[in-house]
Amino acid sequence: MRTFVEHGGVLVADGVPGVYDEHGHRLSTSQLPDFFGPPIAGQITERRFGRGRAIYVNADMTRYSRDRLMAQEPELYRTMGRILESALGAPEFRITGPSGQPLIGVEIQAFRNGAVTMLAIQSNPELALADIGSAEGASNTRFEAARSLQVAWRGDRFVSNVRVAKALGRRTRLSIDLDPYEPVLLALSSQPLPRLTVDGPRRLRRGDTGIYRLSLEGSPAAVHVVRMDVIDPSGRRIPQYSGNLIAPRGRARMTLPLALNDPAGHWTLQVTDVLSGQTRTSVIDVPVRTDAR
Repeated sequence: MRTFVEHGGVLVADGVPGVYDEHGHRLSTSQLPDFFGPPIAGQITERRFGRGRAIYVNADMTRYSRDRLMAQEPELYRTMGRILESALGAPEFRITGPSGQPLIGVEIQAFRNGAVTMLAIQSNPELALADIGSAEGASNTRFEAARSLQVAWRGDRFVSNVRVAKALGRRTRLSIDLDPYEPVLLALSSQPLPRLTVDGPRRLRRGDTGIYRLSLEGSPAAVHVVRMDVIDPSGRRIPQYSGNLIAPRGRARMTLPLALNDPAGHWTLQVTDVLSGQTRTSVIDVPVRTDAR
């Protein structure tokens, strides 16, 4: 730990740190007195070691889960926000209320998919109320209604709302009405996602196998997921011909092996890129008679 801190790391603790060994056995004295020993002054005690810092938070952190249910968390929330921002810098993504005020009970997760960032935003209620002890007014009521929020990021990004399959254009921030139970999933990239193309035969005989090539040429994403729906002439989706494909760098190939007893008529191939929401539809003519081979 000392090497970590002296080389620029930030070590944060609360309670009585350093009094257990790696096996969970209690020690007679703390092993971290230089970092977090007395004197302790006020809520925050900060000490410098080399290029780094040790910060002791003189507060009962275990109460936070309960306090936020009753809107009693602002002081600790702001304190930890200042500590984390001073150690890590300004966050890449920031969620606030409509007027820019801090927003409690919303969780944000960022996942990297090549040069595309997948941003998941969801309500964050207390899942195990029984674990935080009894307290008057401690319930998830605060988080059980839809809330308006803003999510902002550094620089301009092209944004798609993945779950509603809608491109939202180039933005620096986005206003969202967050459902208390359903997440929002955004795809952000510095360049627009390319156009989906589907190439393959538009006429197949029963017993033939059609090969279709799907492409999002030049995609910044490492992987796309493409959903195929094959619909017969009566309008029924055929599950054995339908499904999802993994498309590394936006390229994939699918096969459509028609059976000899499949119905003739106009079949439909509907291909949807889940990341951008683009859909392409092709009509495939399957003649009544099978030509001699």
